[in-house]
Amino acid sequence: MNKRGFSLMEVLISFAILATTGMQLSGFLYKSPVTQKARTENYGMELGKIYLQAESKTLVSHTKDTTFIHDDAKGNHWEVIIKQTKDGDEICDKAIPVRNKIDTTRTLYYCRYGS
Repeated sequence: MNKRGFSLMEVLISFAILATTGMQLSGFLYKSPVTQKARTENYGMELGKIYLQAESKTLVSHTKDTTFIHDDAKGNHWEVIIKQTKDGDEICDKAIPVRNKIDTTRTLYYCRYGS
């Protein structure tokens, strides 16, 4: 018996493989706004971590707020504001990354005890 054409199962499997490949390529080639926002927020958080760790390594008690200015490769203007609060023996540094002077991402804290 000669086989002419394709069975329904072969067509469905081929269609599923092509659809899956197309979805993966479209997600890679066309970035959604949600993906871009997640990358931007992650960049701000990492930038805040770097400056917060650098500031807390000095272990200097300062009363003024410190602002670090950074421009990324995409042209976004970042300001990381480091604020320090003291409550008894506890000293906390707070980093607030601000993008383009209007958009803030997560706030990070680093606290230590003792003087």
